[in-house]
Amino acid sequence: MRTIAALFALVCTLPTAAQAGTLASWNFEEGGVSGYGEANLDVLDTSGFDNHGFIYSKDFRVKYTTDAYEGDWALLLNHPEDKRTYPGQVNFPHSYSLEPARGELTAAIKIDHHHAATIFNKSTFQMLQTEPGSQPPVLYPPSIEWPKGRIVGRTVYALRLLETGHIEALVANDDPDEQGPWVSVVSQNRVPLGEWTEIGMRWDGCTLSVTVAGETAEEPYQATPARGLSYQGIGTDPTFGAVDLDAAISQSGAPFSGKIDAVVFREVDCRNSCM
Repeated sequence: MRTIAALFALVCTLPTAAQAGTLASWNFEEGGVSGYGEANLDVLDTSGFDNHGFIYSKDFRVKYTTDAYEGDWALLLNHPEDKRTYPGQVNFPHSYSLEPARGELTAAIKIDHHHAATIFNKSTFQMLQTEPGSQPPVLYPPSIEWPKGRIVGRTVYALRLLETGHIEALVANDDPDEQGPWVSVVSQNRVPLGEWTEIGMRWDGCTLSVTVAGETAEEPYQATPARGLSYQGIGTDPTFGAVDLDAAISQSGAPFSGKIDAVVFREVDCRNSCM
């Protein structure tokens, strides 16, 4: 039987999409070209991994603003005074560089009211969960969107704003002892209104943490050896179709209303010990 140290060493030696470092960096400086969030306008990644995104906004609910956290431009999404039907978001096509076993996502946001919203989300159909005594792991059932009946993916990591103004981070883990393959943590402090605030989440094989304005809360998160996030996969499922789904800033079901800037996604080094 393996010791905890040996199991953790296995997790730390798994192949990853890239060496520890920046995997995506979106600073929205392309706003200087257009100044307006036209549908399908490219959102450029400056990390070198080409994780470029595109604005999805039928009613121009995504705009650029010069009220930026850093640089000259930021994004303004779904202003509450804009009552048009379709909320806007920014989609980033599936990429294995956005699926690290250990990662960190940081951003700066500015909001004028607290509301329940998705700030950043990555979903997939390839969510695996090891049931007790089950080998190999089984496909965790995708969600069915009611009443449309459309099959939607499961979240594998997300950064969310709660109605209370706190920030929630969650990440998937193939843990047969858990009812669902997720670990979550909620920030100790709330996002202040009317000012730029740094937020972020980090999972490193030992803990999942969330940070708001320099204050950090964390929960234990020891990734299950050889599976970890348990969602990397390619191909097409015969029932559910393509298994790769976009990552996104904001989501139609829980649109983020506010400004966002300096979004950076990193792979982080494995910790030597969870003590």
